[in-house]
Amino acid sequence: MFRGIIVVLAVLGIMALFSSSPALSQERPKEWVDVDLNTLDCRDFLRTSGRERDLVVAFYHGVVTGMKKETIVNVPLLSEVTDKTVEQCIDNPKEVLLKVFQSKRQ
Repeated sequence: MFRGIIVVLAVLGIMALFSSSPALSQERPKEWVDVDLNTLDCRDFLRTSGRERDLVVAFYHGVVTGMKKETIVNVPLLSEVTDKTVEQCIDNPKEVLLKVFQSKRQ
């Protein structure tokens, strides 16, 4: 239960992340930029670590959950999906991250 709350809080925190960092790049922007989830690739994701990666993962799980119109979240399944997503991204760094998350949640 506690982990589920952490995931929800992380999804909310991702908004702060994207408002202060450009599409997960190394440099900070002078102003806020739009992030196109259809072009953000696995390489960008793999360059993140720690809290930033946790927030990205929580955000993408939230996006896919919303797209599927799910209202119940299976936290152990999300953990498994995260591991599979990381593995696929390592093997295919040019893949679009959103598509990888979607394929692992089917």
